[in-house]
Amino acid sequence: MNRVSKCAVGLVCTIAILGAIVFFPSSHSALANFGGPKISTNPLDFGTVQQGSSKTLGETLTNQNNAALTWHVSITPAWTNWLSVNVSSGTIPALGQQAPSVTANTSALTSGTYNATLDFSGNFSPDEQVAVKLVVQ
Repeated sequence: MNRVSKCAVGLVCTIAILGAIVFFPSSHSALANFGGPKISTNPLDFGTVQQGSSKTLGETLTNQNNAALTWHVSITPAWTNWLSVNVSSGTIPALGQQAPSVTANTSALTSGTYNATLDFSGNFSPDEQVAVKLVVQ
């Protein structure tokens, strides 16, 4: 049975694999695949967009683990009707990627700066939040 002891960053951790115990620093890459899948995201900055137009960016979701990752995205605040995602959920295979498209539509917005958050949840922990910024001119 494989087991990783819980430890704080900077401490020596132990891992038991088929009865053998291995000691290593808590920052060691051997911990990367324990505890389930993890998602990697990137911040989104739409820059300046003219009022009355739209712009689409890709958000690359990366699963760097050896297990499938299921995800769901929601937009906050909930009344953010200027931002949309082309798919709201999916499954990323082990060591795979997906690239949902995120669109900012400025047709109902006035000049100014707008912010929102993409909240990703699924079979990974912790949940990921992606800051989104848009400037309307």
